[in-house]
This record gives sequence, C-alpha cells and structure tokens, in this order.
Amino acid sequence: MDIFDHAMRFEREGIALYTRLAKKTHDGGLKNIFKWLAGQEVRHREIIAKLKAGKPVSSSGSVNFKRVKRIFKKLKVHAEEMEAKPSVVEAYKAALVVEKRSMVFYSTRARASKDAVVKDVLLMLAGEEGKHIVVLENLLEFMEEPQEWVEDAEFVKLDRD
Repeated sequence: MDIFDHAMRFEREGIALYTRLAKKTHDGGLKNIFKWLAGQEVRHREIIAKLKAGKPVSSSGSVNFKRVKRIFKKLKVHAEEMEAKPSVVEAYKAALVVEKRSMVFYSTRARASKDAVVKDVLLMLAGEEGKHIVVLENLLEFMEEPQEWVEDAEFVKLDRD
C-alpha cells in the first residue's frame, strides 16, 4: 500500500467516525462540529486523490476556527444541560487518537518526501489535522468540565490559526 492509499484510509476512517458521532448526538452544536470535521476529512481525501493522480493541488490550508468558535459560543448557552457520558467522552477520545495518528503520519511522510509539492501538501494536511486536534481537545475539555471551560476568556484556545 502506498502513501496515498494509507492517507485515503485514514481520511475514510475519520469521515466514518465523525459521521457516526454526528448521527449519535442530539445536540445541534455538537452535530455541527462533527459534520464540519467530517467535511474536513472529505476535503483531505479529495486533495490526496488529486495528489495521487498527479493533478495540481494547493498546499494552502483552509481551516479557520471562526465557525467552530461560533458553535462553541452556542454550546455555552446550554452547557449545564449537557451530559458527558463516559461512552461519549470515549468516542471523542477515539477521534482525538485518529487525528493525532493522521498528523504524525503526514508529518513523517512529508519529512521523507523528495517531491516538494507532495512535501508541502503533506505538511499542510498535518497542520490541519493539528487544528482538528485543538477542536477535539476543546470539545473534550468542554464536555468534561463545561463551566470551567466556558469561563475561559473568549475561547483563547481556538484563537490559534
């Protein structure tokens, strides 16, 4: 299996996981976060398919946290109603593992690549996976201790772009 096939497999796993989590949650804000993450993984899969086919690919990332911050602000309104069930928290932790594994994979493969375009795109994907990690870490913190997280002045943790 080549690098592109591995990468596509990681992205398919992420799409499946986030789609499943979006379907399971009853909270609209959380559903939106998971749909956004699934969409990000779809976009990554498309980038990898183009790269594999030798088609031009931009190495500029597109993750920005403005939409995610809006979703978290909406979650803030009903934070005390949300339950951090162990099964839900475990699912978020599993998603975090998927993102970390993808980020390490892209970073490692980028360092090994002799092709400058491939290297740039893989580094961009690693950076985007890193931003997904930030979102999931914030989500976990929010689910485990919503009142403490909500008090965090202006969501500083999501200001890293």
